[in-house]
Amino acid sequence: MARRWDKILWIALVVSLTVGCDQTTKRVAEQTLKGSAVLSMLNDTVRLLYVENTGAFLGFGSWFPAKLKFWTFLIMPIVMLTGMLLFGLYSRRMTRLQLLFLMLAVGGGLSNLIDRVFLGGKVTDFLNMGIGSLRTGIFNIADVAIMFGMFGLVMTQSWAAPREDSWPDHIEFDPESYIEFDLPTPINFESERRIKGKS
Repeated sequence: MARRWDKILWIALVVSLTVGCDQTTKRVAEQTLKGSAVLSMLNDTVRLLYVENTGAFLGFGSWFPAKLKFWTFLIMPIVMLTGMLLFGLYSRRMTRLQLLFLMLAVGGGLSNLIDRVFLGGKVTDFLNMGIGSLRTGIFNIADVAIMFGMFGLVMTQSWAAPREDSWPDHIEFDPESYIEFDLPTPINFESERRIKGKS
């Protein structure tokens, strides 16, 4: 039970920090960048600009009709995030590092979902990176958490074999530790009858 609570606290910490960091930077961007010119930094490698994204990552699906957006960008993320959260909570084979990466993705998805619920289906984006004309789309910290989390999960795949740093809430049996003993030889009653008959 104590280890289960340790996992719950670990999940809550990672998710809350991810959501808190993303929401804070979004509100700062809203107050400082909304209605202003693009802010260029590091020789134009990084650009800061305020955008309200009605689509998914990097604006994908912003042209979808309202009904499709509702199911694709609201209902589907709720189902997926719930499944990921339950998987992380009850999985017995995930390492602490894998759980960290998974909860980063959950926290990023949850923070963008908060935007959609309270901003009328829009998500605040404000970051753009690149060199010259070769640039990314406009994104936010939640998108970074999602990408970093999913990339980390791919790089640390060891789902089939529990490691020493996995959450030890399961019991493993060692076949070599079983006690071996010899069963008594079964009695042949037919042979005993023959012996008694001869005597």
